[in-house]
Amino acid sequence: MPVTKLDVKNIRLRQALQAAGISAIMTCNVALFAPFEVYVGNPVEFTAPLNAILGLYAVPAVLFVILLALIGAAIPRAGFPRYLSALAAIAVAMWLQGTFMVWDYGVFDGSPIAWLEQGWRGLIDTTVWLLLLVLGLYGYTRFGRSIIFAAVASFAIQAISITSGLLLGADTGKPYADGTAHTSRYDAMRRFSMDRNVLHVVMDGFQSDIFASIVGDPENANLVAALDGFTFFEQHTGTFPYTQMTVPLIVSGKTYTNEIPVDDFTRDALEGETILNAVEEAGYEVDIATQAPLGNVYTMGDFTNYYSIPQNRHASRQDYVLSDGVRLVDLALFRVTPHFVKAYIYQDDLWFIQSYFRTLDFMDLRYFSDLRFLDDVASDLSVDREKRVYKLFHLMLSHKPTVGNKDCEFDGIRATNRENVSIQARCGLAAVSRLLESMQRSGIYDKSLIVLMADHGAWVPVAGHLENDPDVDAPGALIGSMALPVLAVKPPGAGGPIKTSQAPTAMVDVPTTIADLLGVKDSYGGYNVFEMPEQMSRRRLFYTYIYGRNKESPGYLYPMAEYEIIGTPYDYKSWRKLGVRHPEGHPVR
Repeated sequence: MPVTKLDVKNIRLRQALQAAGISAIMTCNVALFAPFEVYVGNPVEFTAPLNAILGLYAVPAVLFVILLALIGAAIPRAGFPRYLSALAAIAVAMWLQGTFMVWDYGVFDGSPIAWLEQGWRGLIDTTVWLLLLVLGLYGYTRFGRSIIFAAVASFAIQAISITSGLLLGADTGKPYADGTAHTSRYDAMRRFSMDRNVLHVVMDGFQSDIFASIVGDPENANLVAALDGFTFFEQHTGTFPYTQMTVPLIVSGKTYTNEIPVDDFTRDALEGETILNAVEEAGYEVDIATQAPLGNVYTMGDFTNYYSIPQNRHASRQDYVLSDGVRLVDLALFRVTPHFVKAYIYQDDLWFIQSYFRTLDFMDLRYFSDLRFLDDVASDLSVDREKRVYKLFHLMLSHKPTVGNKDCEFDGIRATNRENVSIQARCGLAAVSRLLESMQRSGIYDKSLIVLMADHGAWVPVAGHLENDPDVDAPGALIGSMALPVLAVKPPGAGGPIKTSQAPTAMVDVPTTIADLLGVKDSYGGYNVFEMPEQMSRRRLFYTYIYGRNKESPGYLYPMAEYEIIGTPYDYKSWRKLGVRHPEGHPVR
C-alpha cells in the first residue's frame, strides 16, 4: 500500500513528538534537575531565588527541545530509532554522571584542577559514556527500548526527588536576598554614631604574614599611618581553613566539631549568645554589610540594618538573576558531563557560559565590588546617629581569585602566588585605610573600637613554614598557611604607631575581646587578647576538612582532621595531629 502525504505528515509529527519527549528529559538534566541539586545544596552561594533562575532557562530549554524535535522529524523513518536511542543514551549518561559519578574537585576558588592527575575519573566517565552511546547508536535494535525506558525512569526518579525535596522544605532561596527585603540600604552603612562606634572588618582570606610584609614596607608609610593605635597579633591562629564555619565562631565563640548538622549548629550559634546580639541588647545599632550569600548567615542573629553589597553599582534584580543563572548552569553542566569535558567548562574558574556574559561593568568579581563599597562609605561618611553603632563588614579583600594589579584594577585572573596575593591584599588594606582616615577627619576615630581580621589565610605558604619532618605529623605548608589569618585591633582611646604582639591569640578570642573592651555581656570562652602575656603557653586547635557536600552523611562536614598547636604556628614542631572528627558525633580516632 503506497504511503500518502498524510501518512508522511503523521510519521513526521510522531517522530517530532517522540524526539521532543526524550529531548525534554535530556534538557531537564541541565535546566532543572542538576540546577536544583546544586542550588539546594548551596543556597547561601546564590542571591536570586531558584524559581527566578529556572525561569531564565525556560525559553532556551524549550527552543533547544524544539530544535531536536525538528531534527527528529526530518530524519528518515529508518534512521529515527537510532536517533531516539542516542538521545536517550545521553540523558541516561547525564543522570548517572550527576547522581553517581559526582567527583569531589574541591572548592571552585580559582585554583587549577589537576585534570590529568585525576585521569582515572576520566577513564571511568568516558567508559560509561562511550558504552551508552555505542549501545544507543549501534545496538539500538536490541537495546533501544531499554535505554529509552531507562531515560524515562531517570526522569521520574529525579522528578520525585525534587517533589520530595520541596515538600520537605528544601531551601530554594529567600526572595531576592540582596538587601531589598530589608528596610535599610546603603545609607545606614555610611552613617556613624556621635557617641561611640565599633568598626569590625572581616577581610576574607587576608594572611597574617602578608599583612606584616605590607605594613613593614617603607613604601606603604602613608597606608600604615592610618593604622594609628593598632596592635597586630602576629602569632594569631585561625580555627578553620574556610569561611563556612568561621563565621559562627567569630560572633559566638562556638567551634563546630561535626557532632550535629552544620545548618543546625550555625542557626543555634547565630540566634544564641553572640557579640552582635549582646551589643544590640546593650543599646547599639548593628549594621551588617557583605555580599548576599554571607548576609543570609549573619542576619540569622539580631541586627538593625543589613546592606547586601551589589556586584555592580547599577545591579538590578534581573542582573542578579542573570549572574546567578549563568553561574548555576555552568555548575549544572559541570555536574552532568564527564571528567575531561568538565575542564572545558571550568576553564580555570573563568567558566564556559559565564565567560560570554562577564564584562568589565559586571564581572561578578566581589573584590572590586567591596573596594568600591569601602571607598563609597569613606567618601560619604557622616556622623549623625544618636545611638551607638556597631558596623560589621565582611569583605573579599584578599580572597581568590587573584584579579587585581598594582593599580588595583582588573587585569585578568592571575596565579595565586605571594606576589599577586600581596598586590591584591595591599589594595584591599589601602581601601580600609582610606575609611580609617575618613573616620579620623570626622573626629570619631579616637573613641572607636576597630577590629581588622581575616577568617583564614590566603593559600600562600610561608617560606620555611611547616616544611614537614618525616617524623612529624603536621598538616603541610599550604594548609598551615590557612591557619594564619590576620588580627589587628585598636581599642577605644589607643594611639601611636602600630605595635606587634606575640601573644598566642586564637579566633575564639575575638568576641571575648570585643565584649571586654565594650563592657557588654561576655560568655564566649576566649581571652581578651590585650590581657594575654606574650610568653603564655596555650593549646590552640585547628581543623581541616574537604570542602563540599557530604553525601554519605548529609548535613555534616566531611571528616575533620584535628590539630593541636602549642607554641608558634610558624614552626611545624608546634603542631600535633590529635585525630579525626567524624560526622554525627563519632569520637576522635
